[in-house]
Amino acid sequence: MSDRIDNISLTRPVNEAIERTKIILFKPFKLDKWFVIGFSAWLATLLKGGFNFRWAGGGDGGVLSGEWLREHTWLVMGISIVSLMVVALWLLLLWLSSRGSFMFLHCVAQNKAEVKTPWRRWKACGNSLMWFRLLVAVVILAIGILTMAAVFGVVTAVRGCNNTTAITTGAVLFGVTVFIVIAAAVGVISKLTGDFVVPIMYMRSCNWRAGWREFFTLLKDNAGKFALYILFQIIINMCVGMIILAAICFTCCCAGCVIMIPYIGAVALLPITVFLRLYSLCYLCQYGPSFDAFAPV
Repeated sequence: MSDRIDNISLTRPVNEAIERTKIILFKPFKLDKWFVIGFSAWLATLLKGGFNFRWAGGGDGGVLSGEWLREHTWLVMGISIVSLMVVALWLLLLWLSSRGSFMFLHCVAQNKAEVKTPWRRWKACGNSLMWFRLLVAVVILAIGILTMAAVFGVVTAVRGCNNTTAITTGAVLFGVTVFIVIAAAVGVISKLTGDFVVPIMYMRSCNWRAGWREFFTLLKDNAGKFALYILFQIIINMCVGMIILAAICFTCCCAGCVIMIPYIGAVALLPITVFLRLYSLCYLCQYGPSFDAFAPV
């Protein structure tokens, strides 16, 4: 096993993933198979866009004063109800995408077009993944709120002082730096979870704790290789983006319109999503037979 780990390649899995993509989608080509696998891919990528939250305030004490709240009770109630609905919708999408991640992985790894079987079989793993993603979201939200509160507190406290501009600039830069670091950390955690922890959970039928525990052992001994993997993934995604952009331009934006249609867009992009899923699996296989997600389950 050590010999194989010493010969980890970033480019060899590209050819393997391409060949497996051809076998799954084109040898032979079956439209019904595309739609079934595309459905699982669509579920797995439901939360790729994310949500943007903005806060606005101004004046002495901000707009959310007690008097303002009393004068706009119905507006506050309406905003609260809408916010709860948005959170509920986000939780639903989080659950569906977590379950869909294992459905899509099952279809790709086993070259099968199935919905009911992986939905039932990987129920516990999908639910566990949802709780992990929810935990990460709560931690990030808490850090973000604390950072914003700290920056706002500093800006408010130094209002009217001699060095107000310098202190305010420093506080804002601190907040921006924290958010950049958080965004980078979230991106890496999300990437490692989707590419490696989910396959380990799939192969072991375990929860996210056991999956991360096993992967962390592998990561600790091969940190440099996985760092190069992340950098190579940036290159791959840039190439994929250029391919999609070229297709949109070549078809006079018709391809872009198709891609924007829910589910249909996932089916149209299936060769790309299948390749990306296969690349991480092929890369993970290099660390030994125990990490072969293509073995019969």
